[in-house]
Amino acid sequence: MLAWDSNAVRMKHYRVDKMFGATLTETEREGIEEFEKTDMSAYTKSVFGMFGGKEQKVKLRFSNHLAGAVFDRFGRDIIVIKDGNEHFTVNVNVVVSQQFLAWVFGFGEDAEIISPENVRSEMKNQAMLIAEKYQ
Repeated sequence: MLAWDSNAVRMKHYRVDKMFGATLTETEREGIEEFEKTDMSAYTKSVFGMFGGKEQKVKLRFSNHLAGAVFDRFGRDIIVIKDGNEHFTVNVNVVVSQQFLAWVFGFGEDAEIISPENVRSEMKNQAMLIAEKYQ
């Protein structure tokens, strides 16, 4: 659930399955202006799991056979650019988080973060930390 946190003055994620004793109140809703500015369709495509982070435009490169997985995740309104005979690239807005990196990592050599460099470096660092565990 995405809801307004008045104390933090921002929207936050809440796990409905972890809530206990939730009740309906007559309290006036706060944060309406923020919800009206939020494109929920775009928001759900950019967030991986419930993990927050900074939203950034990320360029990704995939093997052609992953087109279905990419459309499932980001929708069919993304622009797909042919990159040679075996690959394609997309530029998508994502909330960069551990879950996003894990999603890309799950495709192995068939997916690559091209840019921005800070996200590419974050993936490299995470891969190195994981590889160290298996040395």
